[in-house]
Amino acid sequence: MKSIAKSPLSLVGLFVAGMLLLAAAPVRADDTSPKIAFCSTGKVLTSLQEFKDLSDKAKQDEAQLQKDQVTKKADVDQMQSQLSLLVPDSPEYAAKSQEVLKAEIEYDSWLKLSEANLQTTLNAQTRALFEKMQTTIKTISAARGFDLVLASNEPNLDQIDLSTVNNNQLSGLLLQVQVLFGDPKLDITQDVINQMDKDYAAKSK
Repeated sequence: MKSIAKSPLSLVGLFVAGMLLLAAAPVRADDTSPKIAFCSTGKVLTSLQEFKDLSDKAKQDEAQLQKDQVTKKADVDQMQSQLSLLVPDSPEYAAKSQEVLKAEIEYDSWLKLSEANLQTTLNAQTRALFEKMQTTIKTISAARGFDLVLASNEPNLDQIDLSTVNNNQLSGLLLQVQVLFGDPKLDITQDVINQMDKDYAAKSK
């Protein structure tokens, strides 16, 4: 049986067809797939020494405010007691009544402003700490070649008492799970905590 000789034109056609198939084949992403890590931002914040110090300071400020509140309220109460001893139709009563009203307004304004200042200060400090965490995550990611870091703030399912939560509550907790599986080697939570504590200790010296 005679073999059919392929012409140069046929060989060129086969070569072109082969190249087209190679071009259409899926490209392996071994070298281009993004490197992903994850971090529990909630655990980072609550574990940081700086956050603990801020919380302690906030508790001290709140306790001091409560002491000042008791003192100032006692002053207003004393003025109200003095007012009750006066004759309602007397000029002294009218003058004292205005004095008490002014003291009450000043007390209420002072209390609201003081509480707002405490809350604003704590919020600003917490936000600044979160921004420090973002910066630290970026630094660690750049050093280790991560392209994306996912926030992992899942509830501790082992601590859920199935006898006390209803199904809607349990479903809500389960839906909070953001990372279903992650290699522990990709968890940079402790690395972030260690680096931020180290930076905080250095600045505190």
